[in-house]
Amino acid sequence: MNRRKRYIFLFDATKININPVNVKMAAGYPATFYCGASGYQNSYSWEERAPGTTWSESYQFGAKSPLLKVVARASLNGYQYRCKVTNGGNVFYSGAATLTVVEVAVSGTTGKL
Repeated sequence: MNRRKRYIFLFDATKININPVNVKMAAGYPATFYCGASGYQNSYSWEERAPGTTWSESYQFGAKSPLLKVVARASLNGYQYRCKVTNGGNVFYSGAATLTVVEVAVSGTTGKL
């Protein structure tokens, strides 16, 4: 008698379970945003938008992973970042996080640390 074993694999449905948080960073230093999602074989990408504009694909370091690094510059102050997670034909978006870039006073002058 030939018995074949059958296996059924169950995977959690994809969902965002860690949203990126707002970051306040001194100009010239890296700001890091993280997004976490449950599920299997997820693909990550990041989107960004300047204040008052629409979302567009981000080309910052790590823009195709759950961890995005952005070097804070005054021109990026107020930018928002969100994570886009795809799995098959399904697309999920994280909440948005805002980058606030601050100038740091050093020895009575304004500039980088």
